[in-house]
Order: sequence, then C-alpha cells, then structure tokens
Amino acid sequence: MRVVKIVESGIKIIDKLLGGFPFPSTILVILDPLSTPELFIYNLCRGGYYFAFFKSAKIIEEEIGKLGIELNVIEIKNEKELISKLEELKERRVVVEYGFEVELVRKIREIAVKNELLVYLCILRDWFDEKDLSVLKYLCDGVLIIECSRVGDKIIGKFSIPKMLFGATLGEFVRFKIYKGLLEIDTSKDIA
Repeated sequence: MRVVKIVESGIKIIDKLLGGFPFPSTILVILDPLSTPELFIYNLCRGGYYFAFFKSAKIIEEEIGKLGIELNVIEIKNEKELISKLEELKERRVVVEYGFEVELVRKIREIAVKNELLVYLCILRDWFDEKDLSVLKYLCDGVLIIECSRVGDKIIGKFSIPKMLFGATLGEFVRFKIYKGLLEIDTSKDIA
C-alpha cells in the first residue's frame, strides 16, 4: 500500500492554500516560458536536485546563485541517464526538465514511489501535442500550470493546480508578478 504524506512545497502561498504536496508523487508542471517559471521551479526543489535538459547546468547554477537557492544541478543528455540518476536518489525533491517520450513517465512515477521522491516533470507548454499532453496529465499524480496572459497592456502571471491525487487542488488561477527577481502573489482578489 502506498503511504503518502503532505510536505511543504517550497512556495509559501501553495503551502498556505493547500498545505503542501503529496510525498512521494510525480507532478507535471506545464510552463509558459514568458511567465518566468524558474522562480517557482527553483523554490519547489530547494535543497534537492535539478536535472537540466534544455538549459545548461552552468546557466542554472548562475541563476540559483543570484537567487540564493541551493540545488544540486545535473545536466542530462538522454533517457537512460535520467533513469539511472533518479534510481540513485532516495527521499528527495527533484525537478526534471522533460522533453522525452511520454511512455518514460510510467517508469519515472514507479521510481518516485519506490524511492520516495517528489518529482516535478517540467514541460514547455507547446512541446507536446494535445494527445500526448493529455496522457502526461493522466499519468502524473498532479498538475501545476504556470502561465501568463495579456490583460490590456499588461502581462499577468498566474498559476493553478487543477489535479492532485492524494492532495488538495487549486481550481482557480492565482495571479503573481515578478519584481527584482522575487515572486509576489497578488492577494487582492485570489486569497481571502
């Protein structure tokens, strides 16, 4: 039987609203690159591991250094290397920049449960076609969406957690903005 506990997410507003995330679990994070999702992602795996596929490890280390966040950054080149590195970890938070085959998610989820990992599979919003994206959403325990949209002359960042097996969901979008490298949540409408 799978035993799940709730742990802090690394993002204070998520913890306040939902209590945190289920552990172990695999959470699909759908990213709009214009929303500056790095600030979310780096905080989600603070003190854990970041498997870089799109960005180089050097760039990520520079970014987290400027933000004062400690992470173990590992550059991965292929699926075999990713699985090998994940199998070595136990009881950790892990971010994976994901651009591999949809079928690999089953294996990643099995490893997450067996090794008690909280895995965030980060995908670029338009990387997968709609059919594959639906499969990814179904295979993962949770879905976190980080995106932005134009409202008048402004670009508004927002996030939502529409799916979370073994945990609470956040069905409405919560607005945020980035100010001098800091994530600020708009509490005027979203939070009572």
